[in-house]
Amino acid sequence: MAEPPNYAEHESGGNKHPVYRGVRMRAWGKWVSEIREPKKKSRIWLGTFATPEMAARAHDVAALAIKGGDSAILNFPELSHLLPRPATCSPRDVRDAANKAALMDHLHHLVMSRPRIWCSRTTSESESESESDGITTTLIGRCWR
Repeated sequence: MAEPPNYAEHESGGNKHPVYRGVRMRAWGKWVSEIREPKKKSRIWLGTFATPEMAARAHDVAALAIKGGDSAILNFPELSHLLPRPATCSPRDVRDAANKAALMDHLHHLVMSRPRIWCSRTTSESESESESDGITTTLIGRCWR
């Protein structure tokens, strides 16, 4: 079962912010996201973002593309069916789709307006439906096997 994000204190201001998978805060306040390529030491740089939620959505797109729905651990699993998919599995296409997802701020407000649904991992190309809100989530297969 996935767990909610932790809350960490930012060193300079004492503000609490959520800590999402694949997201970190730069010293000057910007949020960055990257993901490791499977079976490699290299990472795909997803970008620099204004908010941690933008960076977390970008990471979710990349995780679905790289690891697939059966093994990707997502920050916002309830949004997976709404996120853009990369045209190919190339780092450039993954980065482009991730940046499109980051700009989808309306999705974050949609999720935050109702109770959080914590989903466990599902098999690729399967559907799961929450009884509380009727959202159906379809997860894609992975690019790298």
